[in-house]
Parts: sequence; C-alpha cells; structure tokens
Amino acid sequence: MDKTMTAGILNEAVNAMRRGRMVHLEVSRQLKDSRGTIGYITGIRDDQLTFTDMLNQSRFIKLSAIEKSILL
Repeated sequence: MDKTMTAGILNEAVNAMRRGRMVHLEVSRQLKDSRGTIGYITGIRDDQLTFTDMLNQSRFIKLSAIEKSILL
C-alpha cells in the first residue's frame, strides 16, 4: 500500500469517527470472517484501526489489509 492510499484511508477514518458515521471496509481475503465489515471505526493506533461491527464485536485491522473504505 502506498503512502497516498494510507493517508486517504486515515483521513476518511478520522472523518467517520468525528461524525459518528458507519463505514464499509473491504479487507484482503485472509482477514474476512463471519462478522462482516460494516460498522464503526472506534480508534486509530499506529498502523491499525479499531473496528466495531454491528454485533458490537471489536477487532484490529491493519491499514495494509484495507483495500477500500466507504462512508455510509
């Protein structure tokens, strides 16, 4: 992942957190699981996001694993 894409994802993550908006994250295939990828970004630390899904389950997602993020 290049620096421009990382900066764009971080910018969108900060905007989503400030406004309390949901996001849809598309992550690389090895990280997909049954919890889904729609929810809230609840924190940013170093090179990973804290993501809370619709079932109120939190997990860490590395920025390098994010292929696309969409504000809902």
